[in-house]
Amino acid sequence: MLEFGHPVLLLEGDSHDFKVDNPLASGDPAHGVTTPVPNLTRIVVQGGSAHFPLEYLRVTIDPRQKSSPFSWERVSPTLAP
Repeated sequence: MLEFGHPVLLLEGDSHDFKVDNPLASGDPAHGVTTPVPNLTRIVVQGGSAHFPLEYLRVTIDPRQKSSPFSWERVSPTLAP
C-alpha cells in the first residue's frame, strides 16, 4: 500500500461498532508492519443483530480530490410498514 502512493480505503465489518481510523499510520510492529502506512484509512461498518436500526454506508470516490478522494455517509433506511 505504501508503494502505491495514493489513498487506500479498507472496508471491513461483520458484527462490529462503526469506526473510522488509520490503524497503520505509525506502523504495527506486533503484526510485522514496521514502516508507517499513513495512506490507509479503515472503516469498520456497523452490523450484527445487536445494532438496530440497521444501516449501510454510502461511499463516494472523487479521484480529483488527491488528498482525500473518499467520503462516506452512514444511512439508516426507513423501514416500510
